[in-house]
Amino acid sequence: MESKAKPRSKAVSANHGRDVAGLKRRALTTLEYDKVRRRLASFTSFSLGEELALALEPSYAVAEVTRLRDEAVEAGRLLELRENLSLSDARDVRRLAKTAALGGQLSGLDLISIAGTLAVIHSVAANLLRLSDSLPVLGGVAAGLGRFRETETAIRSKVSAGGEVMDGASELLRRLRQEERAAHDKLMERLKEMIASPEGRKVLQEPFITTRDDRYVLAVKAEQRSQLQGLIHDVSSSGATVFMEPLATVELGNAWRELKLAEQRESERVLLELARQVGEQADALEESIERLAHIDLALAKARLGNALGGAPAGIIDSNGAEKPATIVLVDARHPLLTGEPVPISLEIGRDFQGLVISGPNTGGKTVALKTIGLLALMAQAGIPIPAAPGSAFQVFDGVYADIGDEQSIEQSLSTFSAHLGTIVDILHGVTGRSLVLLDELGAGTDPQEGAAVAKAILSALVRAGATTVVTTHHSEIKAFAHSAPGLENASVEFDSETLAPTYRLTVGLPGRSNALAIAERLGLPPEVVDEARQSMGSGLAEVEALLGEIQERRRQVETELQSAAEARAELDDARTRLRQQQAELDAEQIKAVALERVEVQVIAEEMKSRLRQARRRVNALVGKRGQQELAEVVAEVDTIRHDLEKGVWRPRQDPDGRELEPLRVGDMIHVVGIETPVEVIAEPDDRQIVRVQAGQLRMQVHRSQVRGKAPRRQQQSSKTTVSLPPAAQVGAELSVHGLRALEAVEAVDRYLERAAMAGHERVRIVHGKGKGILRSAIQRALGGHQLVGSFRDAEPDEGGEGVTIVEL
Repeated sequence: MESKAKPRSKAVSANHGRDVAGLKRRALTTLEYDKVRRRLASFTSFSLGEELALALEPSYAVAEVTRLRDEAVEAGRLLELRENLSLSDARDVRRLAKTAALGGQLSGLDLISIAGTLAVIHSVAANLLRLSDSLPVLGGVAAGLGRFRETETAIRSKVSAGGEVMDGASELLRRLRQEERAAHDKLMERLKEMIASPEGRKVLQEPFITTRDDRYVLAVKAEQRSQLQGLIHDVSSSGATVFMEPLATVELGNAWRELKLAEQRESERVLLELARQVGEQADALEESIERLAHIDLALAKARLGNALGGAPAGIIDSNGAEKPATIVLVDARHPLLTGEPVPISLEIGRDFQGLVISGPNTGGKTVALKTIGLLALMAQAGIPIPAAPGSAFQVFDGVYADIGDEQSIEQSLSTFSAHLGTIVDILHGVTGRSLVLLDELGAGTDPQEGAAVAKAILSALVRAGATTVVTTHHSEIKAFAHSAPGLENASVEFDSETLAPTYRLTVGLPGRSNALAIAERLGLPPEVVDEARQSMGSGLAEVEALLGEIQERRRQVETELQSAAEARAELDDARTRLRQQQAELDAEQIKAVALERVEVQVIAEEMKSRLRQARRRVNALVGKRGQQELAEVVAEVDTIRHDLEKGVWRPRQDPDGRELEPLRVGDMIHVVGIETPVEVIAEPDDRQIVRVQAGQLRMQVHRSQVRGKAPRRQQQSSKTTVSLPPAAQVGAELSVHGLRALEAVEAVDRYLERAAMAGHERVRIVHGKGKGILRSAIQRALGGHQLVGSFRDAEPDEGGEGVTIVEL
C-alpha cells in the first residue's frame, strides 16, 4: 500500500505545481477583477487602448510592477499638465497599413483615418518629449513614436475630410475634372433644350432628366416612343413610361462617360500612390499605434484613479534588514461599491502576517476580504487604488482566493470538499511572497473538526510565510489567532439595536456572531433565547458578553478621540489664523515704516538742497552785500530749521538695524546730509531729538540720522569753516566742446557752483554748434538749475548758437 501511495502523492504535487497559473486566473474572477478592467476600458480613447485595458493582467515581477506604478504616476501628472491632450482622433489603422504594404488600395476615408491617427501621434510625441525630464517613463514610450509628418501632409493635401480626392491632387486630375464638368454641362443643356421643345412636350411623360445605368435619359410616354429616336434603358412598372436616351445625346453622353472614367482612374491612381507611401512605413506605423495605445491605457488608469478618488499604491521593499509590512491600507474602499462605502485601514506583515476577521453575517467580512485582494491586484496592474496616501503593498508573486460557495453538483463535491480542494492547491503553490484570502475557513463540516482543520491550514500558511487574511465564525479559530504567533484577530462591527452592520473593521479584537441578539430582535420567544444562551455554556456566554463590553468601550474611546482630534484641529486652525493675522500686521507695519522712511528721505533731500542754496547765497554775499540781505539769509536758515523740526521722523530703531550709541554733550558726530562732523550740545530727549552745532549754526536732528561718532582727530576742532575760491581762480567762461552730453552737464553744474561762490554774475558756456545736441542738453539742465537766473544764446558777435550766456 505504501509503495502505491508515494507515486500518487508525487503526481498530486506535480499537478498542483502546474495549476498555479490557473489559481491566479481563478482569483481574478473571484475578486471581480474583470469588472475593474471593463470600467478601465471605458476611460480609453480608441479601440486598441480599449483592447489593452480589457486584457490587462496584474504583473508578479517587482521591476514590472514598479514600472507600471511609475507610469501611472506620470500619467496623472500629464493630465494635470496637459488636461486638453486628447487621443480621441486615433484609430487602430494597423490592418490598413498592412493592406497598403501588400500593395492594396485604400479609400479616401481610410487615408483620412490614417492622417488623423498620425496627427495624434505627432501631438503626443511633441508633448511627451517636451516633458520627458519630468515624465521619463512615458517619455521613453513616446521616444519610439514614428515621424510621419510628410505622409500626413501628403494625405491632407490630396484628400478632403469627406474622403474625396481633391482637384489639386494632380494636374491631370484638375484638367480631367474641368473637361468632365464642361461635357456634363453640355449634355444637360442639350437635354433641357429637348424637354423645352414642342416635340419634347408632346412625347414626354414628365419634364425631368433622370439616369439609368449611369446614362442620362428622358421619361417618354409609351405610346409616343416611336416619335423619339433613341435607346430604351428601362420601362416603368406600369408600362406607361419608357426611359429613353435620345440618339442626339448619345455621343455627348459617351464623351462625358469617357472623361468621367478617366477622372476615376486618375483619382484611384492618387489614392494608390498615397497608400503606397503609407505601406512603406507600415512597420513603423504599427509600432507607433501600439505605443499610442500603451499611452492611452496609462491615461485611462489615471482617469480611473481620479474617478475613484485614489492614487497609485506605494510599493513596499521586502529586501530590507528590518521586517517590513506587506500590506498597508489607509481609508481603503472597494472600487466597485456605489454610494459612500465605509473605508478600512489596516497593516499586515510587520507585527503579524495572518489576519482572522470575525463578526456577524452581512457585517462586511467578505467585503473587507475582497477589498484587500482586489486592491492588491489593481496595484500590481498599475491601476490607482481608492485609498488615502500612505497605502502600499509588497509585490506578491501570487494572489490566491477562495471565496463563496464552490459546491459542485456535477462532481458530487460538498461545500467543504470543494473549498478544501482549492485550499490544497493553494498550499502547494504558496510562497513567502504570496497573498492568500480564504472566506469562512473551516465551514461546511462538523464545527469541531472544521476548526481543527482551519487551525492546521493557518499554521501551514504562517510557516510558509504567506500573507494571509481569512474570515470565520468559529470561536476556536478566534482563540487560536489570539495565542498563535504570527496571527491577529480583527472584527467587523454590528449594531445589535438596529440589526444593521456598521462595516467598520477593527484590528486586534475578535468579533461577535450576535446570533442571539439578532434572534431576540427578530422576535424569537425569550424562553427560547434563554435556553439557547444556557446551552452555550457559561464560559462562552461570558466571552461573548465581554467582547460586547470591549467593543462598546472601544467605540466610546474612539468617539472621545475623534472629539479630541476635532478640538485639536480647531485649535490648529485658530493658531494658523492668528499667525496669518500677525504676519499681515507685521507686513503692514514694515510697509508703513518703509513708506515713512521714503517720505523722510524726500524731506531730508529737500532740506539739504535748501541749505546748499542758503550757503551759496552766504558765500556770494560776504564782503559784497549789505546787512539786510545777510539777515534774509539767516531768516531762511531759521525757516529750514523750523521745517526740519516739524518733519522729524521717529523710527523705533536705527534704519541700519544697529544699536543706538549713547551720546554725550561735547561728542563730535556724523549726521546725514552734513559733510563735516558736528558737536552735540544737548543729549537726546524722550523723542530722541539731539541738538547739535555746526559752526555758528544750531539745529535739531533725530537720533536715527546720526551715523556714528567722529574719530578723535576730527574732534580736535569744533568749528566748521567755509573757504571761498578767489575770483581769479574761476574764469567767466567754460568750454565743454567735444564732451559727451552727460559729461558736459556735470561739468557745467560743478562750474556754476564755483563761479557763484567766486562772485561771478554772468558766465559763458562754450559748447559749439554741431547738431545742437550738446546745446539742448546743457540748456535743459540750466532751466532747472537753482543758481541760474536766466540764460540765452549768445549774440552773433558773442559766438552765436555755439555759446550760451548764463545770468547767475
